[in-house]
Amino acid sequence: MSDGKRINEARIEWGASGEDAPSSFAPRSAAFGDVYFSGDGLSETRHVFVAGNNLPARLDASRFHVGELGFGTGLNFLALWDAWTKTAKPQGARLNFLSFEAFPLFPDDMRRAHMAWPDLTELSARLRAKLPPPHPGFHYLDFGDVALTLFYGDAREGLARAEGGVDAWFLDGFSPAKNPDLWSEDIFKALARLSNPGATFSTFTV
Repeated sequence: MSDGKRINEARIEWGASGEDAPSSFAPRSAAFGDVYFSGDGLSETRHVFVAGNNLPARLDASRFHVGELGFGTGLNFLALWDAWTKTAKPQGARLNFLSFEAFPLFPDDMRRAHMAWPDLTELSARLRAKLPPPHPGFHYLDFGDVALTLFYGDAREGLARAEGGVDAWFLDGFSPAKNPDLWSEDIFKALARLSNPGATFSTFTV
């Protein structure tokens, strides 16, 4: 639940071309000096985060819970949601996705980023239609058999308040050199506390 206050949105640098074409996309965080993705980004996300956690093979369960550090453009969530729609599952199965983001994107920046992934047009439009305003705290978005819980604010606070049960983690914060707070021992201890036995994790940052 939000407390009604407002947090700062991310400041995005789109590069010199300024063209709304996937080939020109490399949105960069002005605060952290790191990119959200380059090119279309979707293939990389499917390889690093989805396949990296042996998904969708593990999605044939009645309940599956994914946690993420760094919601960003929502690409990881959208890629997983797309995989979920194409996976054979038990009747009544549900995917729960929990993500933490300190600096949510402005709606126009989110829309522009989503243009890079035409395969996800329908899902990305549904996501944007429900994204909450930038108020700190937990926000719950219901998409039928998929539930997205977004925490806006400091990940350490959100992790301390979150409940456990995560089966797979997407660790997608900016690189440790640029955002060390998200790669601290305290963060990892919190992830361990919230993880189910046998939980996995993947990350692009090494």
